[in-house]
Order: sequence, then C-alpha cells, then structure tokens
Amino acid sequence: MPERLERRRRDGRSGTRGKKRMTKRKKIVLGVVIAVAVLALAAGAYTFFLMRNADKNMALDAKEREKLNAALVAADENKPYYILVVGSDTRVTGQAARSDTIMLCRMDPPNKRASILSIPRDTRIELPGHGTAKINAALAYGGPSGAVKAVSDFAGVPIAHYVEIDFEGFKSIVDSLGGVTVKVPAAASYQGVSIQPGTQTLDGTHALVFVRARKSYALGDFQRAANQRVFLKAVAKKVLKAPPTKIPGLLTSMSKCVGSDLSSTQMVSMAMKFRSMNTDTDIYSGQVPSKTANINGVSYVLPIESQWSDVRTKFTTGVVPFVTKENQPAVKE
Repeated sequence: MPERLERRRRDGRSGTRGKKRMTKRKKIVLGVVIAVAVLALAAGAYTFFLMRNADKNMALDAKEREKLNAALVAADENKPYYILVVGSDTRVTGQAARSDTIMLCRMDPPNKRASILSIPRDTRIELPGHGTAKINAALAYGGPSGAVKAVSDFAGVPIAHYVEIDFEGFKSIVDSLGGVTVKVPAAASYQGVSIQPGTQTLDGTHALVFVRARKSYALGDFQRAANQRVFLKAVAKKVLKAPPTKIPGLLTSMSKCVGSDLSSTQMVSMAMKFRSMNTDTDIYSGQVPSKTANINGVSYVLPIESQWSDVRTKFTTGVVPFVTKENQPAVKE
C-alpha cells in the first residue's frame, strides 16, 4: 500500500509538471499570435494612414472634380480604357496652368499591355468658346475637364481617368523612387543644370532636365515628348517591380505633386493588375504624326491627316506597335 501511494504521488507530480509545461507553451504561442496580430494591425493602420494622406494630396477642387466626373466615363477594368496624363506648367504666378505634356494612355488589362500616345502641346484645334487654339490651352481655359474634352474629341475616344503632374514638385517623385534609369539621347541643359548622353540613373534634379529640355535638341518639342514617354515607361517599370508593401509609401510620396480623379486604392489596384506586365516588351509608345506650320504669325503643330488616321485606328483598336518609323519624327527613344 505505501508503495502504491508513493507511485500515485509521483505520477501526480509528473502530471502537474506536464500540465505546467503545456500551459507555458500555450502562453508563448498565444503571446506570439498576439504580437503578430498587433504588428499586422499596426501595419494596416499605417497603410491606411499613408493612403488617406495620398487621397488628400491628390484631391482636386470640389467644383472641378464635379465637372471632371461629368467629362470622364466609367472604366471597366476588365476591358481597355484610357487615361489622360498631363504635365502642368505653373511656373508663371497668377496665370492659368497650361499642359506642357499631353499623353493619352491606352491601358489593356486583359493583355497586360499599355500604349502611350504623345500629343504635341502646340497641336492646332478648334476649342469651343475660344476658336482656334493650341491644345495645351484647353487646360488653362477649362481646367482638367476642359483638357479631357479636348483630347477626347481630338483622339476620338472616351477617357476614364485623369492624372495631372505638377512639374514644380516633379523632382520629389523621382527621388522617392530612388532615381530613374533612362538612356539620355544627347547632352541637354535646363535652368542651369546639365545632363550628358548615355544610360544612367537620374535623380530628381537631373530627371527634370531630361523631361523638360527642348532647346537642346534639333527636333525640339518632338524629342522632349519622346523623352517623356521613355521616362513614363521607366517609372512604371520601377513602381511595378517594387514590393507590394512599398507601394503605399511610394504612392504617398508621388501624390504630393499629382492631382487625379483616381483614389489611392484604385491606383494600388491598377498596379496589382499590371504587376505581371513585361515592361520591356509590353509598353508601346509613339506620337501623333505631325508637322510644324506658321499660320498668321502663330507657330502650330498640325497632324498629318493621312498618317494620323492610320495611327489613331491602330492605337484605339489595340494594334501594336501602332506607329512606324515612317510616320514618326527621327527622335531617339
């Protein structure tokens, strides 16, 4: 009997120790789970904070937003749609901004493909209420909605989204990306800053020269437009290759000089849809086939109608490439 009692006591102590060990393990596991949950909530809250800030930065004036929404069409993200990208010139205080850069982008989610069409800023159009004008005046006279209507009428396509980049804050976009790698076609300078030819990673200050200089080139604005297309491709490549966790932070930095109807959530969703795109082979670009002309003492750019008709048809129906060497200026991309 005493032996049996002693054995029970030993078994009891052993069982208690086992239960204590199990309880301790459970506490450790529970602690890890709680820590992970807290970190996940903190990361989620931080991401929400970043995207909320991005939305505030990109928000357009309430009245202009209402007019812009009326000019835009609803996009079906499972079908091709168009985005108008303009670079606004706000260097002259007290004057309305003009769109120095005009690019119409055809986004094709099903095929993970994008086409970028540059429209020369001096393209001659008839602007309702203002008569004959250069297409970049549409932004000055009618704001974002005016720019959307003018480009939509010119290209013959409905536009789903609008993105405006302010060159005054452009440098911060590039610096937030850690620089952008491009091939500079020739030496150029702008506002006292110079860049040399060759493939290189440009910081914000030197990237501004790449996208703004035109007097340095024999083909002037045509080469500048080509540089801007090259730059847009390079930015897309860098953003799409960034880890998903970094995209909200990048978006917040970029939003400081961007205005758009798009929300940060829509932009992240767009980036995710095109994440598997081959940015080396599936982004096509070109410009409206054009020639320069002086009409009544005013310098304009005129579409070469026979060529523009073909380019427009290919661009809007998704044929790639939509331009040929014969209908494009001899620029370097």
